[in-house]
Amino acid sequence: MTRKVFLIMRFESPFFELQENLAEEFSDFEFLNVGEVDSQKNILQDIIESIYNADVILADLTGLNSNVYYELGIAHSFNKRVIQITQNIEELPFDIKQYRTLEYSSDYRVFKQFIKKLRLLLESVVEGEDLFSNPVNDFLKNADNLDLNTIRKENMISEEFDEEDTGFLDHLSDMEESIESFTKHINSIAQGIAGLAEKMDNVTKDIERVKKIGGSGVTSYIKKQADKISKDIDGLVKTMDISNEGILRDWQRVEISVLGIIESKFMENPDNQKEMKLLINQILDFKTNIESTNDKVSSYKDSINNIVGTSRNLTKSARKLTQSTETYLEGTGIILSSIEKIDRKSKFIAI
Repeated sequence: MTRKVFLIMRFESPFFELQENLAEEFSDFEFLNVGEVDSQKNILQDIIESIYNADVILADLTGLNSNVYYELGIAHSFNKRVIQITQNIEELPFDIKQYRTLEYSSDYRVFKQFIKKLRLLLESVVEGEDLFSNPVNDFLKNADNLDLNTIRKENMISEEFDEEDTGFLDHLSDMEESIESFTKHINSIAQGIAGLAEKMDNVTKDIERVKKIGGSGVTSYIKKQADKISKDIDGLVKTMDISNEGILRDWQRVEISVLGIIESKFMENPDNQKEMKLLINQILDFKTNIESTNDKVSSYKDSINNIVGTSRNLTKSARKLTQSTETYLEGTGIILSSIEKIDRKSKFIAI
């Protein structure tokens, strides 16, 4: 029997590579991330149900990503068997650090040792041994009796596709509105990064000019310029945080509607099929736009790390921006997987 391991991780290349390596090392386990879940439900529902249905959760806490910790909290609330891993144990918060965490790196010897320890923990799942713990299990009585259906009914408002009371044109109109809002959020981030990059370039040139002139006020001038850029960065962080939330919210609505319509009675009408094909082609075109923006965000994230340590305010702002860019990249990584899912499903539309 193949056991399911659900990976909670950042959606970036090094973590996908780790997943591939683990799949090769542990052929008797199935390693999944939310981007590989093939369903027509919204993204958060996919995450919650995947965590609940997994035999074990593998949580990569590297980089203190907020989405990763959110999903870790969900896993704890379900009292799941959770294996924590990271590339740097020292950066973990104190309340998480007290639970066993495996450290790994790209170093061959360290990675082999990591695989050895991970194998013991995964084998304990097969054997049914109790080597796992978490705050819910430790401090909440009757944690094993948690029921997903009860939790859903009491605490969750689920968005479902409405085929009975809403007409095809209503769905189409709603999707177009969500797509328009989604596009604005993506463009807002791209424009914000381009604007900040231009400002930083101008300030850098100005600082170099002042350095060449020299004098006793150079350090003070550089500090003032750094604080100025810090405020600009904080402005971009606010824009990104708003857009990050909007991007996922808008895309959930698009995904639910598109996948719902594809498998609904609406597709029995040839005219509806043509309209949906046009809309889906528009959605597929987003992939290039998203990937282009992602490249800019990733590149800028790397350059922002270079200014850490320049001044207190600038360092603080740079770290906040790094977190916002990571959240954006993880969210759009999920959306790109969703677009691929829509592309696969759309091939069943007969025209």
